[in-house]
Amino acid sequence: MFKVNEIKSWAKKHGITVKKQDDGYVWFAEGFEPTKPEDLDSVAKAIFNKITDNKYLEHQKNYRPEVTAS
Repeated sequence: MFKVNEIKSWAKKHGITVKKQDDGYVWFAEGFEPTKPEDLDSVAKAIFNKITDNKYLEHQKNYRPEVTAS
């Protein structure tokens, strides 16, 4: 589970601001509109995708769980 202060600090290093809004969190870079409020896990994944050119999305698209015979 992510900690809010760690996510805020990490995002700030990449020029992204994370703020609490309603029941979730929004994030934005300077000069851009904030996102819609989301849970912290979703915000962290979205920021990671933003700064890595969608590396997490590519991983998920290519992920194939191992199936073991029982």
